[in-house]
Order: sequence, then structure tokens, then C-alpha cells
Amino acid sequence: LIATDVALEIGCGTGLYSSVIAERVQHLTATDMSPEMLSKARARLQAYSNVVVESADAYQAKYAEQSFDVVFMGNVVRIVQEPVAVLREGHRLLKAGGRLLSIDYTTRGMSGMAQLRMAMRYLSRYGLPPRTMKEYRLDELVELVQGLEFEIRDAQVVTRETNVLCLCAIKNCVV
Repeated sequence: LIATDVALEIGCGTGLYSSVIAERVQHLTATDMSPEMLSKARARLQAYSNVVVESADAYQAKYAEQSFDVVFMGNVVRIVQEPVAVLREGHRLLKAGGRLLSIDYTTRGMSGMAQLRMAMRYLSRYGLPPRTMKEYRLDELVELVQGLEFEIRDAQVVTRETNVLCLCAIKNCVV
């Protein structure tokens, strides 16, 4: 992230990632479709003058094409019913050469006990996961994104307490 970036966060949830992003960009529009999540995000982000928190449809946002330098999706691809449609919308909203940043937790490759601990944390924080939730392998996520006119700059699995798929892609510029 760059200090001059105008960023969009699709699926901000409670604003946990938003506060980190807000400290690094010129402006952040943090969006979600859940009124409950937006209320929590507004409370968490009220001190940031460069942040707007608002409701937006991840599949068809109200913003003009090529409005953002960065689109961030934290734990979104795995929970939405149609991830390709959400990624396509992110592509539409990015300026030419703009960056898509995606992170998604996964239990793939974790021990049974680590998976159980992660499941318990999830249940205690968020309740039952959506029935549409799908866990991706890194190669599957890369394939989804590459199919939408993005160039992958970095893709890796960060393994600590949980496994996290981290992806950075650039919107291809059409000449």
C-alpha cells in the first residue's frame, strides 16, 4: 500500500483490516453488505478521517469503473456464493495497473488439532459459517484470479497459527 492510494475494501466486516489499511493510504472506502458488520466497523474506524464506511453490494457496487488504486478482499473469496463475480467486480473497479490484494484463511495443510482450534475460534467470533463457504488451495485461488485479466505478482501461503492464502495481482492494462 502507498500513501497516495485510494483503496476499496470489499467485505470489511468489523473493520479489523480496515484500520491497518487506513494508516497506509490516502483514502479508504470500507464496504460490507451486513448492517451489523457495518455498525461494528463504523465504531472501530470513527477516529480515521480518511475512511468512509458504507453498504455496498460486492457483486455490483455503486462505484464508477476504474475508481480505485487498490481493492482489498479479506476472507471474502471463500465465503461469497459467486467468488468469480466478486473478483470480476473488483477488476471493474480498479484503475489500469491497480492492485488486487486478497487474503483468505484456510485449514488446508493444517493438523487436525489446529483445524479444530481454528473452527472453535471461528464459531466463537462469527457463529456458524455460511453454507457456501469454500476453502481454496493456493493454486485454485491463483487460477480464479488469472482467469479475470490479472497478472499475479505474488501468491503464497503464510503459515503461523492458521494458514493464510495471500495474493497480490495487477489489473492488466489493455493497450
